[in-house]
Amino acid sequence: MNRLEFVLPDQHGKLKENEIRQLPINELLSYECPMTIMINDRVFFNDPFFCILEFWKSVAAWDKTHTFDYHSIETDENPLIQFVRTPDGWLLRSPWSVFNADEYLLSTEDLCIAISALEKQLFVSDI
Repeated sequence: MNRLEFVLPDQHGKLKENEIRQLPINELLSYECPMTIMINDRVFFNDPFFCILEFWKSVAAWDKTHTFDYHSIETDENPLIQFVRTPDGWLLRSPWSVFNADEYLLSTEDLCIAISALEKQLFVSDI
């Protein structure tokens, strides 16, 4: 099992998920923060001005059965982040990656845990 982690700064602020889902794309793009993607405590991807809400909205809509392609309108180097489906699991890829992560096969559970942790970093509880 490999560990995938989306790391955001503590001071980015907590948002209300139900309000974010309704924002138009221009407002989603206006919310930038540093984001690092770690695989087994190793930096895979780092962007100091990442459009985190655009990414979150895309990954939240993903069905987790097909390859995920995150296309950002902020760059021509797309897909910026990919979860590539293979017969044995998932590969993480990006044209901005620090290293080739093909040796780090991820399970669907690994991805779901990382996405859930990202949401906990972004959003306040609606309770």
